[in-house]
Amino acid sequence: MLLWVVGFCLLAGVGGAVVVDASEHRADNRTAHQNPENLDDDGDLLAVQMRLADRLTEIHVDCAENLSVGETAVCSRLDGEYPEALERYADVERERTGETDTTETFEQARQNQSALANETEAFRETYEEYREAREAGDEERARELARELSLRAERIERLGERLDAAFLALESRTGRDYGEARAATNRTVGTVLETTREVRQAEFEPTELSVAVDAETASFDEPATVTGRLTDANGSALLGREVALRAGNRTAATAITDGDGRFEATYRPVTATTGPTTVEVVYEPTGGDTYLGTTATAEVTIESTRPSLSVETDASSVAFGDPVAAGATATVAGRPVPDAPVVVRLGEERIASGRTGPDGGIELEGPVPATVPDGERELAVRVGAAGTAIEPTVESRSVTVVETEPNLTVEGLLDGDELVVSGRLTANGRPVRTGVVGVSVDAEARNGAEPDAEGRYETSFPRTIGPAGVWSVTAEFNGSGTNLASTATVERLRADELERTNGTDAGVGGPLARLERLGSRVEATDDLTPRQLAALAGGATVAAVVLAAAPLLYTRRRGGEPELRPGNDELTPAFVRAADPEDDGRATPTPEAASGAFDAARARLEAGDPSTAVELGYGVVREELGDAVNPAAQTDTHWEFYRTIADELSDGHAAALERLTDAYERAAFAPDGADRGTARAALQAAAKCLDATAAADGGSSPGDAERGDDSGDAAGTD
Repeated sequence: MLLWVVGFCLLAGVGGAVVVDASEHRADNRTAHQNPENLDDDGDLLAVQMRLADRLTEIHVDCAENLSVGETAVCSRLDGEYPEALERYADVERERTGETDTTETFEQARQNQSALANETEAFRETYEEYREAREAGDEERARELARELSLRAERIERLGERLDAAFLALESRTGRDYGEARAATNRTVGTVLETTREVRQAEFEPTELSVAVDAETASFDEPATVTGRLTDANGSALLGREVALRAGNRTAATAITDGDGRFEATYRPVTATTGPTTVEVVYEPTGGDTYLGTTATAEVTIESTRPSLSVETDASSVAFGDPVAAGATATVAGRPVPDAPVVVRLGEERIASGRTGPDGGIELEGPVPATVPDGERELAVRVGAAGTAIEPTVESRSVTVVETEPNLTVEGLLDGDELVVSGRLTANGRPVRTGVVGVSVDAEARNGAEPDAEGRYETSFPRTIGPAGVWSVTAEFNGSGTNLASTATVERLRADELERTNGTDAGVGGPLARLERLGSRVEATDDLTPRQLAALAGGATVAAVVLAAAPLLYTRRRGGEPELRPGNDELTPAFVRAADPEDDGRATPTPEAASGAFDAARARLEAGDPSTAVELGYGVVREELGDAVNPAAQTDTHWEFYRTIADELSDGHAAALERLTDAYERAAFAPDGADRGTARAALQAAAKCLDATAAADGGSSPGDAERGDDSGDAAGTD
């Protein structure tokens, strides 16, 4: 028990814990840091970048060294001065290289180290509760806390691995020495793991699990049977214990041990990747149970099965924005295929997706996007996914898409030295967010503006253009390649009739405080689900879409934004461009409600409310991932939800979900909430998490290649 006590003392900082100030103990006599804002604009950008890298590295080293001796206060710099310094670093890196790769690596390191500090602090507090329970003789409570320590230790180990990888990457990219930070982080993680091992040995009895599989292959129509026995360390049977059969980190079936400790479970794969796979049988006791969990494995080869698919729809003639409903049922030899991914496409566009229910059926509905050209189009329903246990099967029906006449408005305001032209593109009472609105003033200048989620567009011109104080403004929309007719609107604007501002929010795509003035307040509530409406009203589970994907976080330049124009990927969030396996790179539109809530989350961050922005981002990820991966997890606490969902995601997506969950905990429960840097990083993580839903519902995402096995399987009798 000595290691147990020593480990706690180290973590708690008992007896000699000191705050290390790396700047006072340097052995390399490096030049003191200079404030890059005091340097001339024509100064050495590389030198500025190196000094900023020194500053960021120093914060990481200070945090790591202090954390290793149980002191977490210094790590608050990660959420204090670090984000501002990183933003300046991003400006310099972008100016020098046109990229922000190292900036993003710094941000990953910041997020992981901040989460590690928080989790280590929570581990120490939990350990103190555990000691108190032991001293009070409350053995059941002590075992519950011991299990919590084990879970926290697992998270700390994962965070330590990710942080070490980030430090290695930064060392390579910046030439800075992260040896001290890596060593200190390893000491922190090692102390936690050793302490946890001591606790586990003190509280729990080991168990043993043996398993066998009756066949070398498994498919949906010919499943494999897994049998086994659970005993304690002395070989005595454990009766009435639940064991779970998992493949690809997804629970495929469960079974209860009998009087001899034996069990039997059926493995009937649905979305598991074809080829060799490892099936795990896991015993995970909970609460005050006196036993340790254990795991055993068996190898099988997954083979594919082609299902039968029946499709029903009442759709015959539809227009932009109309809901298109389709029902489908998947079976194999009359047996329902549950939990299979289903995608509905109209023409080349995906309009809905989901998973079959226990009866193999599903009802899906999605709106007609503008990007489906008018004319005869195929409404196709696909079940299954390539390379999985259920081969893709497609059934289609012919549908007529009719042309719709859009409505295009024009309005203006004077913003400092600029004439700001804005308006809205709608059709059938719904916003149009595709294409480009061409705006010209007095036939002298022309700009292109992309409509946002509410169909609103905005661009600006020098106020001096044309006759003084009077402008003829033409807005045009070209409907080629869509189901919308081309249209144009001409308005005569007079300076003495226009609203005026002081110029503080001028510019295309400028600060989103202007969104409120333009009326973008997520008014399209008809497109939102009840859960999303409740969330926007302040419900506990908030449903909204995130600020933007990683490429947006550091593309903003001081002094203005890039001009809106067709194909400008800087202005298109990565998750909006997520592709389906059969798309050949074609863009997949996001749902109307998601895009509307996207603006709400972004507006909250820009309005200086980072905690609400984090909660909005977390809410949509929770709803989207929960619905796509495990709906039963929707009632879990935030960390329970993470543990349930993360096991079914790739490592990259699981890491993003962990960072987002940690940020949500701060935003929702910490006295000071989340700061701006935390919120921006959290929304970046949320965007990464949303990529996972494409893979979960049958599409592809960046995580697929990283994971290599998007396995997920139905319970044996489903």
